[in-house]
Amino acid sequence: MLTATQPLGATLSPSYGSSSFSSSTVSPAAGQQWAPRRGVSKVSCTCTSRFMYGQAIRTVDREETGLVPCCDEEGAELITLKATVKVQLKQEDSTNPEKVADMASRPWLLLEYFSSELDRGETGREKYTEQNEAKYSRTDRTISAQPSFIYEATLKVPYWFGAIGAVVVKNSYNSEVYISDIKVDVDDPYESSAVTFHCDSWVAFNPGHNERIFFPLKSYIPSQTPKGVEFLRRKELEAIRGDGHGERMGWERIYDYDVYNDLGDPDKDANAKRPVLGGRRRPYPRRCRTGRPRCKTDWRSETRANGGDIYVPRDEAFTERKAGAFNTKKVLSGLAAFTTKQKVPDDKKRSFPSLAAIDALYEDGYKNQPTEQEDNLKGYLQELLEEQVQLFLKGETEKVKEDLLKLLKYQTPEIHDRDSLITKELIEKEINGVMTAEEAVERKRLFMLDYHDMFLPYVHTVRELDDTTLYASRTLFFLTDLEEGRKLTEEAKGTLRPIAIELTRPKSPNLPQWRQVFTPGSSVTGSWLWQLAKTHVLAHDTGYHQLISHW
Repeated sequence: MLTATQPLGATLSPSYGSSSFSSSTVSPAAGQQWAPRRGVSKVSCTCTSRFMYGQAIRTVDREETGLVPCCDEEGAELITLKATVKVQLKQEDSTNPEKVADMASRPWLLLEYFSSELDRGETGREKYTEQNEAKYSRTDRTISAQPSFIYEATLKVPYWFGAIGAVVVKNSYNSEVYISDIKVDVDDPYESSAVTFHCDSWVAFNPGHNERIFFPLKSYIPSQTPKGVEFLRRKELEAIRGDGHGERMGWERIYDYDVYNDLGDPDKDANAKRPVLGGRRRPYPRRCRTGRPRCKTDWRSETRANGGDIYVPRDEAFTERKAGAFNTKKVLSGLAAFTTKQKVPDDKKRSFPSLAAIDALYEDGYKNQPTEQEDNLKGYLQELLEEQVQLFLKGETEKVKEDLLKLLKYQTPEIHDRDSLITKELIEKEINGVMTAEEAVERKRLFMLDYHDMFLPYVHTVRELDDTTLYASRTLFFLTDLEEGRKLTEEAKGTLRPIAIELTRPKSPNLPQWRQVFTPGSSVTGSWLWQLAKTHVLAHDTGYHQLISHW
C-alpha cells in the first residue's frame, strides 16, 4: 500500500524537473517504468511492514490473501498509480473551440512522482519515476462557469517506492495552464487509497520554466522534513525568494521586496521627483520588487511601469473575470465623480442629511445627491477675508495676525496630563466583582487598545475641519470565561469584552481639557452614548490600521 506522508493538499512549488536533479537522483532504466540502482530481493511469503510517520501500517500474510501480485522484471510487487488532473485555460482560450480541440488532441501534460524516502541501496539518493503522459479524458462544466478539462495518467511503481512526496507537472503546451488539483488513486493489491494535491496554481509554458513541483500541504520544521524531498523543498524556497537581480516577468512567482522608489517620475518632470520610502533604518513601507530600469535623472528612483501594469506574483494576480469587473467599476466611479463635479463644481461643504441618504447613494445608481446649502467654501473664505480687512482698517493688526496664524499654521499641542479616569473601582464594577483589578492584571485578563498619545496631537487640527471631530481614546477589555466562575483554561477560553472607553479632548486656547469614561450603560441614554463611543474607537482603529499598519 502506498501512503501519503502528509495531509491531503498541495502548495505552490518551483519550476524544476527530473533533469534538474541528475546529480542527486537515480534515473529510471531504459525500457522500465521504475528501476533504481539497487538490488531487490524476491518476494517471500510474508510482506514487510509499511511505515508512515515512523509507525508500521500493516503486515500482510500473502498465503492468507490468495492474491497474486503483479511484479516487475526483478520480481518486485507493483502498485498502480492512477492520476486525475483537473486543468483550466485562460478565459479567452477556454471559449475558443479551436484552442480547446488542439489542446485535447496533442500530448503536452507530463507527470512525474518523487518518493518521500531516499533510496536505501548503494546510491542513497532521491527516488522518482519516469515522466508519464496524461491524456485528455473529458470536460467538466459542473463546478464553475469556466470549464475544467480532466486528464488521466496511469503508472506502475514497486510497493517499496514509498509515500508520494511530490508531483512534477510539465507543461509542453503553447500557453500557460491552471492546475486545480491532482488526485492520485493508489491501487494496492491488498488495500486501495487516494492522495489529493490541491494545487490551485498556474504553470508557465516558457522554455526552461515550464515545470512545477507540487508538495503536500503540511509544513515541516527542517529536522522533520522527509529526506526524499528535502532537496526539492530547499530549492523551492530559493525559487520564490529570488536573488534580487533581473526584471520580474508577469508569469513569475517570486516574492522579493524593495523600497518605494517608483512614486515619482523625474525623467518626465523634475518637479515629479519623490523621496525614497523605506530602507535599512526604516524597513517599512516596502513593495514587491519589480527590477525595472533606474531613472536617467535620478539613480535612486525606478522608472514607472508601462501602461500601469505592476508586477505581482502570478498566482496573486486578478483573474480575467475579476480584473474586468474591477476596471468596469473604476470607469463607473470616475464617471460618477465627473458628473457630480459638473453639477456642484464650487461647493465642497454640502453634506448628507442622514446615514440613510448615504446608503441610498449605492442603492439607486448614484442618483442621490447631497442637500442644497446656501454656504460654500468660496463664500466662507470671502466672508473671512472681508472680516480681516475690516479689522485691519480699524488698526487691530494683532488680531488679524492671530486669526491668519490659526488658519494657515497649526502647532502641535503639548500633552500635560497623562492621567486616566479609568479607576480600580470602575474596573471591578464592570467585571461584576469576579476578581479584583490587581488579580485581573496578574492573571492577564485585562487588555488595552491605546490610541490616546497617538491621536492627541491631531485632535485640534481635525476638529478645525467643517462637520468633523476627533478624540483621543483608550479602550479597556476584559477576558471573560465561557461560564461564570469557571477557571480559564486553554480548552475553555472566553472573549474580549470592552468594559470602558475613555475619550479625551486636549486643552485649547479657548477651552479646557475635556475627558470622560463611557461604560455599557443600563439606561437608554447610557446605551446610546456607549454605542457612539465605540464608533469613535472603531474609526481610530480603522485609520491606524490603514495609515500606519499598512505603511
